[in-house]
Amino acid sequence: MAPAYDPTSPFKGVKDLVDHNVLSLPSAYIKPFEKRHNPQEVFEGIDLPCVDLQSKTAMEDIKFACEEWGFFELVNHGVPEDVIEDMVKNTHTFFNLSTTEKMKYFSEDVFNPMREVTKNYVKHMQILGKKLLMVMSKALGLHENKLQETYSNEEMIVQLNYYPPCPDPEPALGLNPHSDSGGITILWQDQVGGLQIQKEGKWYNVKCNSNALIVNVGDQVEIMTNGIFKSVIHRAIVNRNLYRMSMAFFFNPCAQATIAPIQELLDNQNPAQYKARLSKETSIISISKGKM
Repeated sequence: MAPAYDPTSPFKGVKDLVDHNVLSLPSAYIKPFEKRHNPQEVFEGIDLPCVDLQSKTAMEDIKFACEEWGFFELVNHGVPEDVIEDMVKNTHTFFNLSTTEKMKYFSEDVFNPMREVTKNYVKHMQILGKKLLMVMSKALGLHENKLQETYSNEEMIVQLNYYPPCPDPEPALGLNPHSDSGGITILWQDQVGGLQIQKEGKWYNVKCNSNALIVNVGDQVEIMTNGIFKSVIHRAIVNRNLYRMSMAFFFNPCAQATIAPIQELLDNQNPAQYKARLSKETSIISISKGKM
């Protein structure tokens, strides 16, 4: 979550605070008291379901994970290790630049080396996203292209997150509780940890697996599956001593796609739980708090 903009602040973001060795949190980076997390209310070390995409049981495993957890680890996913490593190095390099140096990359230069690495990463993530939609469609008993057809021309966003060491983690912003508003999210995170998910009203730390990507269901896929697959509330916290980095790939339906429960999943016993709406109109407020 970004802090409120303060035009009087001499600092240009979190990295600038770290570079200037600021040891106390500016007020813009502090959560209201009622929204702060209590570390004593977080349960340690939850193991997400692990799906081997090359396994014969991949479809059944994904179905279970999406129904019961909304999150799963993914191994043997087909994204080359060097593609991920190049993107991680690319991200480290960018975040280690000064604010002035970062602005030099704000251009339309198609030959920018950082942009080339990112384009290659997105290409492989797009392939993986389409594979996952096919498996998820089949797991629902639908034609393998059903979810992709609803997506139409998918939209893709890469979000790079840098969380520097924080002198006072509990009141710090981090990433507030939310569910992802789009289709599916594919996350790479380092070994520091910080991702927490809510299950049955309790918060759990997610263990890190260096060989896995993390996939979670977004609000729009929950709507399309009429609540069979769950979009789960999650958050990210900061660390007192270590910086944390993650790369989130959002694989979403196009803005003009109609998001509604798929007709083949509806009958008299299972009526539609959600209203139809355009993708661009889907609320970014967590639908997990109530049917829409």
